[in-house]
Amino acid sequence: MELEKQVVYYILKRKNDIHPFRLSRLLLLFEIEYSRRYGDKPLNFVYRLQPAAFYIEDFGSFLDDLEGVEKVKVTDEKGIPVRSYIHLKMPVSVQLPDDIRSLIDRIIEETDSMDDQELNRMVVNSEAYKELYEMFGD
Repeated sequence: MELEKQVVYYILKRKNDIHPFRLSRLLLLFEIEYSRRYGDKPLNFVYRLQPAAFYIEDFGSFLDDLEGVEKVKVTDEKGIPVRSYIHLKMPVSVQLPDDIRSLIDRIIEETDSMDDQELNRMVVNSEAYKELYEMFGD
């Protein structure tokens, strides 16, 4: 199985229910830290960088194609969406090297108490993001 799928499945197993926005921030943090440690880009995601935010190109399609992943939209009594997230609806076997697994675990633990805005701000205000934006930003 591709490393991208393994990493996303692992995060989904750890986080249960997660919004794709938050998932994308964890993925970029993982990529930045992995690249710092090992000198190469581990995942094949294409990031579209903006000064205050970013997105992963075709991420919705990627998530749609993941077996066992379900998109959930929670609505209020009037049918107005109030929350959405993705989660695993079936067990998935994940085979990650220990160094990748521990790096993801650390990132999750360090960001768990942050809300989405704090997490996004932390990512886009980091020196690593600024460097990436200067090299690859739109």
